[in-house]
Amino acid sequence: EICIMTLICPDCNFRNSETIFGGAIKEKGEKITLTVHFPDDLNRQIVKSESAEIKIPYLDDFEISRRTQVGVFTLEGLLKNASINLESQQSERLLLGEVDNFHRCRLVIYKLRTLLGESEQSGEESSYDELANEQTKRIPPFTLILDDPAGNSFIENPNAPLP
Repeated sequence: EICIMTLICPDCNFRNSETIFGGAIKEKGEKITLTVHFPDDLNRQIVKSESAEIKIPYLDDFEISRRTQVGVFTLEGLLKNASINLESQQSERLLLGEVDNFHRCRLVIYKLRTLLGESEQSGEESSYDELANEQTKRIPPFTLILDDPAGNSFIENPNAPLP
């Protein structure tokens, strides 16, 4: 059972969304493996509970740990949030003298953007070019492993009831 609460203040436009998992903890946890082949796979909905962690072997030691990014996301949104969160702390890593960590994170950010099909192009493109690029966007195949000992997480299968 999932309860999604959203608060929007009409006066100051403050917004907050929270996901609460109300179901019982299952006897056996869930370990779901998804192999992503096509850009459309990035549109799958993922429900990530507090007890779940996500690993992407393509990214070496990188994981989205328990109690972080809890809620309902698309796979694309989950990966973008991870990239943004890592990048937001890059200047702090340099200030603290963590140069090796800075470079490791920079590589992970680059790989995350590659998985999203984002290119390093600079300059502006016309909306027609952006649309053409979106339709022909290529991503490298990768595997995502969602491990939830409580069994309250889920990855959408657009082909359900087929595997």
